[in-house]
Amino acid sequence: MVVVEAAAPWQYYLRSPQITALARRRQEMISAMGFNLQVIPYFRWDTLKDDSAKAELLKKQLPKESSTRKPSRLVAPMSVASRVHRFKALQDVLAALVVDEDDVAGAVQDVPRDLSREAMEPQVSRLVGTRQVMASEVALASLSTLLPDSVIQQALALVDSKSIHLVTSQLGRKAYEVRGQKASHFVLARGLYCSCPYFGRRVIEAGELCCKHWLAVQVAQRCGTGIGSSECLQEDEFLDWSRQRMLGCQPA
Repeated sequence: MVVVEAAAPWQYYLRSPQITALARRRQEMISAMGFNLQVIPYFRWDTLKDDSAKAELLKKQLPKESSTRKPSRLVAPMSVASRVHRFKALQDVLAALVVDEDDVAGAVQDVPRDLSREAMEPQVSRLVGTRQVMASEVALASLSTLLPDSVIQQALALVDSKSIHLVTSQLGRKAYEVRGQKASHFVLARGLYCSCPYFGRRVIEAGELCCKHWLAVQVAQRCGTGIGSSECLQEDEFLDWSRQRMLGCQPA
């Protein structure tokens, strides 16, 4: 299916023919949904004198065989498809950091059956810890194929220094504040968002997968370490706290 859009002025940077990062992501998402997106810039649309000229331009944007061709499933642009696949791979790697029931069951099977329950528990704990270390090493090696080494190392440094502050609402909503030497940044772990400049510049605009702050929160969540402080707020307080940090107007 073809979608023709007359792109409005708000989709472009001021006094520039370049579309904004938000508009580009919107167009990529439309294409990723399977639509054949044809964009007509507002500055071209506005030069057309009358409706007949606009109708003629719209006809040119449509594929010639669109009326007779059988519907086909369109493939998302390579950049979008590649990023979706890489982000799914990143989520899989992060999931490997968690010790699950299979790890515990495997550790139990490795313990001699003739041991008493009291003697078995420390052995199981030790083996589970060993499995977690091995899984972490494999996960870190896998991360290096998806993310820049600088992002990984700086994220691990944030975890080691316990620079993550967890804020929970009474209804269980969670948000994080990652505190650096110069500034603190607001992170939403469910989904993908961070208030740092790197996220806006490199993740949204350049297509990288995440920033160090978001990665640090993900590692801390799964490994159970790195969260240096936490607090629970009323719902309205939580919303105010989140809004202030998203807008960059933190109270003194």
